[in-house]
Amino acid sequence: MFQGVISRDDDRFTKELPTVDGIVVKVLDTDEDPLDADIEIRVGKRSKKYDDKPEGSRIGGYGESGRAYVVVILKIEDKTETVHFAVERADEAPQQQP
Repeated sequence: MFQGVISRDDDRFTKELPTVDGIVVKVLDTDEDPLDADIEIRVGKRSKKYDDKPEGSRIGGYGESGRAYVVVILKIEDKTETVHFAVERADEAPQQQP
């Protein structure tokens, strides 16, 4: 549905990016060992920080409309503190197997 890239050190990308339905994703930090990212997700005045999320992490939440979405961390580049991510509607997102 939406794919974006955010970065603290790569000037080609912003630190935060508005996506769909009022959802804003911001990179706070990345770590090399183990490879993970700290991000913040905001919707309107609500915000929540997520620490130590590795590639493949799926974070569920709701947009301004009340519709459910999933933010997926696709790739992390620690040297430039860059995070590639996608936002999917939860009802269209692939389900994880137990």
